[in-house]
Amino acid sequence: VALAASFPLSWHLSLLAVPVSQAVGPLMGLPRQATVDLHKALGWRTAFWGAIHAGGELVYLLSKEGVQVFVRISGDKGENLLYLLGLLTALLLLLHTVVAFFRKHPRITAHFRSAHRVTALLVLLGATAHWWPFALFLLPSAAAYGAQGALSLACRFGRKASKRR
Repeated sequence: VALAASFPLSWHLSLLAVPVSQAVGPLMGLPRQATVDLHKALGWRTAFWGAIHAGGELVYLLSKEGVQVFVRISGDKGENLLYLLGLLTALLLLLHTVVAFFRKHPRITAHFRSAHRVTALLVLLGATAHWWPFALFLLPSAAAYGAQGALSLACRFGRKASKRR
């Protein structure tokens, strides 16, 4: 179950950022609030799949090798580093989820957008370090934000953005 949960987790993580991109969001035909609501719904599902994957792997490792699995960095097959990076990514996802959950708190509200972006970036970097093929899953998000950056850059130089461009 834990390993199977990694598949929807990977897809959720990779596609989560696409709708909120200012380059892609309007093309979906959704108003901004609907796009944000979609992002939130996908985000909570991502947290669910992350908890299933990380919790299941943690139970598996602790039952198989005990606590010493976290002490040894490289095991017989070098997989313990994979598990350590997975644990780090799970903790980063937990931090990201806590920031999102408490977004209305007075101390977080003022800095929510920047904190959310930074923790999201750290989660995606951690997921890529944990399992390198995840970088391929990030191509849609990279394309969306690349297009957004290109549009912003074009606007700074006085060029109008068109659907063709």
